[in-house]
Amino acid sequence: MAEWNLKDHKRMVYHHMMDEVMYHEDDIDTLREKLIEKQRSHSLDEKEINRLFGVDIDTEYMREFWKQRVKQHKINEGMTNLEDDSELLRIKLMKEIPKMKAYVNPKKDMKMLDLGSGYGTWTFEFAKDVELVHAVDYINEMIDIGRQRAEKEKFTNVSFFCDSMQEYVSIIKYDIVLLSGVTIYLNDADIRQLLKCIKSYTKRGSIIILRDGTGIKERYIIEKEYSERLDVLYSAIYRTRDEYIKIFNSIGFKLVKDEDMFEEGSPLNRYDNTRLRIYKFVRT
Repeated sequence: MAEWNLKDHKRMVYHHMMDEVMYHEDDIDTLREKLIEKQRSHSLDEKEINRLFGVDIDTEYMREFWKQRVKQHKINEGMTNLEDDSELLRIKLMKEIPKMKAYVNPKKDMKMLDLGSGYGTWTFEFAKDVELVHAVDYINEMIDIGRQRAEKEKFTNVSFFCDSMQEYVSIIKYDIVLLSGVTIYLNDADIRQLLKCIKSYTKRGSIIILRDGTGIKERYIIEKEYSERLDVLYSAIYRTRDEYIKIFNSIGFKLVKDEDMFEEGSPLNRYDNTRLRIYKFVRT
């Protein structure tokens, strides 16, 4: 790698895991081609090449996955929860809602940010208990649905914004930032950008609630693998508990508590390598 690590005043940052690696902006494409040539002659795996650029999954592909899911499914919690079995969805919500409320512990003077909100499943769940909720998602159709519901049900303290979570900025200092089922679709480079944004619009005492898939023993990556349950190619990055702790520690958020969302033996724990977990971090 050192032979292509060029030094110049004009640079672009790429990431391997959570560490920065600097390359000259104009030579990124050339660098990638040289690495692929090296792979062909020295058996370097192309996935590993992409990881050197902080790219474990094709995020544009997953954007299309969600856009198509919006078009093909009914507007209900199962669409954003990736749960089409009505009975399992009922059990899922029965267990998740009280646990989420206990972790958030909403208060009337709190300002909440729901990143990757979809059409507002959690936004509306907490809106009546906090001062305001700003909901952010990059899919216009979901944002439109959320806005229509807010208007229909007269939620005057709810606002929806169409933006990617790692680019959203705000002058408001939020008390709660909710990340529910979204970080698994972000590459490490995206996570680093997201952290900069979160740091800018939070303050001492602000809370991050992370609800996301977690690798049990090690980071578990799915890149365009066929899911029989979803009947589609699927991609996700399941970071470990230790990785999440390190990620949020880097911007001054300390873990307060965390646990698996569902008990051992639950039919909702479908896979051996991952678990849905909930975490509460507080900015110190």
